[in-house]
Amino acid sequence: RRPNLGAPLGADARPAEIRHRIDALRARLKELPEPTDPPLPEMRKHLPPLARAVETPDDGTLQHLRARKSDLDFQRGRAQPRDLSADDARLLLRHRPVWMASTLSVPARIPLIPGLFDLAIFDEASQCDIASALPILARAKRAVIVGDPDQLSFIPALGVAQEHALMDAVGLPKAGRGAWAQSRNSLFDFARNRLGAGGLHLLPDQFRSAPDIVDYISRAFYGGRLVARRSDEEFQPPGSYRPGLHWEDVRGPCGREDGGNVNHTEAEWIAARIAALAGEQSFEGSVGVISPFNAQVGLIRRLAGRAVPEAARQRLRLTIDTVDGWQGGEADAVFISLAVGPGAAPSAVTFLQKDRRRFNVAVSRARAVAVIVGDLAWARDCGIAHVQMLAERATQPPAAAPRGFDSKWERRVHEALVRRGHNPESQYRLGSRSLDFALFHGAVKLDLEVDGRKWHIGVGGERKVSDRLRDGELIAKGWKVRRFWVDELAADMEGCLDIVERDLGLRH
Repeated sequence: RRPNLGAPLGADARPAEIRHRIDALRARLKELPEPTDPPLPEMRKHLPPLARAVETPDDGTLQHLRARKSDLDFQRGRAQPRDLSADDARLLLRHRPVWMASTLSVPARIPLIPGLFDLAIFDEASQCDIASALPILARAKRAVIVGDPDQLSFIPALGVAQEHALMDAVGLPKAGRGAWAQSRNSLFDFARNRLGAGGLHLLPDQFRSAPDIVDYISRAFYGGRLVARRSDEEFQPPGSYRPGLHWEDVRGPCGREDGGNVNHTEAEWIAARIAALAGEQSFEGSVGVISPFNAQVGLIRRLAGRAVPEAARQRLRLTIDTVDGWQGGEADAVFISLAVGPGAAPSAVTFLQKDRRRFNVAVSRARAVAVIVGDLAWARDCGIAHVQMLAERATQPPAAAPRGFDSKWERRVHEALVRRGHNPESQYRLGSRSLDFALFHGAVKLDLEVDGRKWHIGVGGERKVSDRLRDGELIAKGWKVRRFWVDELAADMEGCLDIVERDLGLRH
């Protein structure tokens, strides 16, 4: 029976009545079915008509907007967004609720109206200085600052001494200046300093790269907290590589040319491999080459230009650049030329050692395949932790499929299914994922998961977002997903198996 919630409580309700009502609501919540997100294809189906309904103004509104534009054209010569009144701007936002702009273009494109936007989202905030963000902050009620402090930061245009002089000129106290310093802090740094740890939220889901690549950057740079959200079968690597990390042991002398570090052997090997990919007609992906050093980038560009015709470079969408040039970019297959090894200048080795963020950017640009080109023996013994880990990870054989059961409850479910005549495949490998159980009947593919609440409940008491995202991906691929809590199985194993058989189409 449902708890009787009764009429709404009045403003004069006694504490005991309020506590009783809270207890009744909690009991009701426990009875409700667990909310599930609708399948992604179902959600996408409703987005276009919803967008059209929002975007299309009625005839009266459209006539009013045309009249206002005509009036502004007459008064100003040509209507500009910055000339809009507050009423005009809010009316436009009702039908165009999402605006995108670079920080530099905001003053010319968006009228200066305080609180015009409900929410401003700053992407790549680690590469944005504080001052450039002020025009948007002035136009928004709230802001979300999105950035990665473990990748490249912005290049300040203001020196420390110059900034101190400016702060002195306006009378800012010397204490606490560091948190505001334009020469030291990106927009992300500024927000992090003001909000503290409680205001930070990690976005752990990585949708760009193959799981093997994500696993390396997660362990090397993010404390193991990243989760790959695309499986191996979603990528189209070159025919000579499986999705993931690879190391090509190319040994040659390092030298100095054009004021920087070069390795001709690596550059020649990469140019030859690009030429080979150009002849691989089945490969339709993009190719990138990255090196930490400008001189090596220049050398590879010259050699690739001679080895690969322009039409083939265009087909491969070939990009050869430094790590800084690649920030924000990506490619299906990425070759990384270290240009550091035995005999390299100490400054080059120090550069790789100290600037971990550039290494993170380089490896994470790859979608399907990241190929490191360099001296493997040197890398394994170089004393640079993230390079040594990469050498280890890139030379490991593919992980074997897991065996057995992760818990005693998985074993019990397996035994119960077998007793009913089913043939469940435990720890079923699907790309980089393992399903607790896969069951098949006709065209039906069922993923059966056995979950303990300790591991699958988020901080708010709901099922973890990672589970819901994973389920949505499987459903989009044609699978059914059924999850049971361990306590549900303990209470009624046979009833849970009845549900499984209904999912398979064996019961009504």
